[in-house]
Amino acid sequence: MKQFYITSKNIQQDTDEDCYLAPDDPVHELKITSYMGGLGSTTKLEELRIRNTIEKINNVRTNRRS
Repeated sequence: MKQFYITSKNIQQDTDEDCYLAPDDPVHELKITSYMGGLGSTTKLEELRIRNTIEKINNVRTNRRS
């Protein structure tokens, strides 16, 4: 991960080392709730936990079939 030092110079951020978050990354949903002052954040976190649990269950089922 990059570290930026704050100076009076312009910082070039467009490099090959830039990181990218996938559009389906849950961080995007959490950022939206934080922009809303936390409204609905509890619900979003619960939905995220449920989705993660379902994914884990499906992965276990898939691995058992293999």
